[in-house]
Amino acid sequence: MKRLILLAATALIIVSCDIALFDEKLSLDDNPFIFPIVIESGKDGNDTLDFIVISDAHLNRELRDSNIWRNTDNFLLFIEESDVDAVLLLGDMIDDAVDIDYESMHSFLSLMKERLDDGTPIIYTLGNHDANKGSSVEAWEKEFGQGSMEAYRISDTMIYKLNSSFRIFGHDQLRALEDAMRNNRAGYNIILTHVPLGAKGLDQSLFEFTIADIDERNALLKIIDENGSTLTFSGHHHKGAVLNSWSERHKEYIFSAFHKRDLFGLESEGYYFLVRLNQQSGDVSIQGFQIDNTNPEIDNPDIEVNFRI
Repeated sequence: MKRLILLAATALIIVSCDIALFDEKLSLDDNPFIFPIVIESGKDGNDTLDFIVISDAHLNRELRDSNIWRNTDNFLLFIEESDVDAVLLLGDMIDDAVDIDYESMHSFLSLMKERLDDGTPIIYTLGNHDANKGSSVEAWEKEFGQGSMEAYRISDTMIYKLNSSFRIFGHDQLRALEDAMRNNRAGYNIILTHVPLGAKGLDQSLFEFTIADIDERNALLKIIDENGSTLTFSGHHHKGAVLNSWSERHKEYIFSAFHKRDLFGLESEGYYFLVRLNQQSGDVSIQGFQIDNTNPEIDNPDIEVNFRI
């Protein structure tokens, strides 16, 4: 028993030191959310917004235990036939911040852009693997030409892309988000974070799978509760298809990984998703399609979740 207490205390000290170190790395001079990038919807009318969402592709990991590229054609055909407002990538699209992984990601992005309508944005959230497990955010931002913290506006919806690659948000990022959400009033908010706010069962007690600082998570939940109806999208733990209901107006969906890992069947079977938000009613539809599905039909998804915010 004493040994367990000692181990727990040691782990807590290590986590506390890491949080302090990473919080300094997330310090901000300016608010990255205060002036949102405006996205024009290509659809007639603004009642609904549609998004393709994928997370945790871990490109090049298939050399060891899966084969992402064999499934690419199915996914590309799906996005070509879908009329979406944006593609949301929720992090860990590469497995390590090395040249061969960056090259694979650029190839993957080019293939998507060829199939999307001109001007459809691809919003890429930073994951812990994307920046060499959190050590080089600047390199990632330079490589892909996107900030790790940004805001976007489509119609009556704000999208806030957060940096959770260190498994915390940091005091500056939370303050900046709070100021921006109060300033950029919108009917709906979408929060993009690679690391989930919360999970179920054992995962909730493991810092690897959720935001490490519970006080930060609660601070974020308070900010969200004070600023309207919100969807939080996350990935990271590869056991996705989890819906967390934080309040009547705030739901978090943890997406299954795009990466298909066959080893022992312990991880995701491989999915991409179509999300629809009705800005009049607050109805949300999330449909998931397996990457091995050679004939995906929007009317016949492999996963379907419907709720309201």
